[in-house]
Amino acid sequence: MALREAPRASEAGPLRYAGRLLAVDARGRRERLSAADDIAEVLGFDSRARLVVTRYTRGDLPARALAHVALHNGQLEPIAGASAVYAARLEAGTLRYIAAAAPLVAGAPPAPPLELLRNAVKIGGLPAAPAGQTAAVSSMSMPYVHQVYDTPNSFNGHWACGPTSTLMAIQHFNRLDKWPVTVSVPSSHVSDYGNYIAKKYTFKGYTFDRAQGDASGKTSYGAYGHCTENGAAWAWRMQDYAKKHDLKSDFSSSSTFSAVQSKLAAGKIVVLSTQLTSAGHIITLRGTTSDGRLIVNDPYGDRNKPTYPNTAGKSAVYTWAKVKAKWHITVYGTVTPPPPPPTPNYRAEVTKIEAPASLHPGETATVTVTLKNTGAKSWSAKTHLGTSKPRDHQSVLADASWVSPDRPAAADVPAKPGETARFVFTIKAPDDCQAQTIEETFGVVEEGVTWFADSGGPGDGAIKLSLTIDVPADCGQTPQPEPEPQPEPEPTTPTTPTTPTTPTTPTSPGPSAPASGGEMRGGCNVATAGAADLALPLLLLLGLLVVRPRSRCRSATRR
Repeated sequence: MALREAPRASEAGPLRYAGRLLAVDARGRRERLSAADDIAEVLGFDSRARLVVTRYTRGDLPARALAHVALHNGQLEPIAGASAVYAARLEAGTLRYIAAAAPLVAGAPPAPPLELLRNAVKIGGLPAAPAGQTAAVSSMSMPYVHQVYDTPNSFNGHWACGPTSTLMAIQHFNRLDKWPVTVSVPSSHVSDYGNYIAKKYTFKGYTFDRAQGDASGKTSYGAYGHCTENGAAWAWRMQDYAKKHDLKSDFSSSSTFSAVQSKLAAGKIVVLSTQLTSAGHIITLRGTTSDGRLIVNDPYGDRNKPTYPNTAGKSAVYTWAKVKAKWHITVYGTVTPPPPPPTPNYRAEVTKIEAPASLHPGETATVTVTLKNTGAKSWSAKTHLGTSKPRDHQSVLADASWVSPDRPAAADVPAKPGETARFVFTIKAPDDCQAQTIEETFGVVEEGVTWFADSGGPGDGAIKLSLTIDVPADCGQTPQPEPEPQPEPEPTTPTTPTTPTTPTTPTSPGPSAPASGGEMRGGCNVATAGAADLALPLLLLLGLLVVRPRSRCRSATRR
């Protein structure tokens, strides 16, 4: 066994609970095996029945050297090449360790990896941390909860470091669902797990309803009620709290850097009791850095800051000397996969957008947007496309058929989750003769409820039209009216006017009218009406004068 002692200064520097190597017989008598008083940890027996131990190296760094101890004389024999070891364990005769070729000091050049030792397996080499930076060897995930600033306003959490640290350890394994609470200090914010510290809740049939007074004397429940007694956190109660969440827990009455580092490397969360405050303080260890410091979730803030408490406790980095470690518990088990996020009530997937690429000024066209309902709620006539970027602006492409200038269309049919619907609308290009490219974006909105982009999507810019306005050469010119067609004239047929005639008694032939008289009357050279009317009586009179003498002649002859 190694007898642990309080830290003390020596020529090797602070030794951090280093101890002497002792042997204990069946009667409990102790015998010192070696004169060395810098033993850090006893790893076990190697294949030759020798003890394997680690010894602190000089300086205030957590590096150690590996050594064999001969049981018959207590002689320590260094293991060659393993003078700067940061974690080690012996498993079935095989020595596994993490080491670098030299102590890791900020600003030191990267150390070359060690050669494999005989009968040993090296499980990793550590690079040196660059100056001013911290290189994490490991840092396990868990939510951060502040014992004062993330717990309900009605709860005084100044005594709640143990319960809060244990809760953070449990949540590395995803045992509890989010239980949001709005907290007003130091400013209004939502804490996902603060309720569990002070309020009653039930996990797998067990209700955490044990009552304890907080720092103001107010009765509180939850993790605080289960883990504390009169304001002080007890290790066994913290262990029981972890076990009631289907986890395992071990207790160690003393702590060394190598011990907690090896447990962290094994996937166990370490809840460490420290002397960061005069009353004692409990923190949660997340990992270590390559220069031998602790990565912690301190539920009271970062102790390195000028004021304490503060809000910087997530992933704070402490030296081992600073925390002045006392006892610790480990919390471990299987990690519960986080539950899938709930399906948003209103969410859509764009499956198709059918839209023209270009239009002439004043021209219209039809746009069809097909969406699949991937949310939990059905769509109705209240499910619209709406202009976005910015939301609800009046679109330059709006047509008189739109629901409104900022709402082109509603879903054409009701759509249950998993079904599709179309949003069909007409766009109209601006009338002015200006060549341009118009980009218009749309989102999906459940009127009076929410925009889909705020709950699940698609985003405000997912439905986008890019329209080129092509301007023809004659755009803006007033069109001239075309002449009306005139009918062609119909051909005319010459007609002879009918002239009334006076019947005459047939007589011996006398002079007759010229045969061409009728043709002249129907021809182009038509005589005036006065001349025609006068000529006819004259001709009749002349005919009578001629006929009468002939009649007298014939009568005379008959006599």
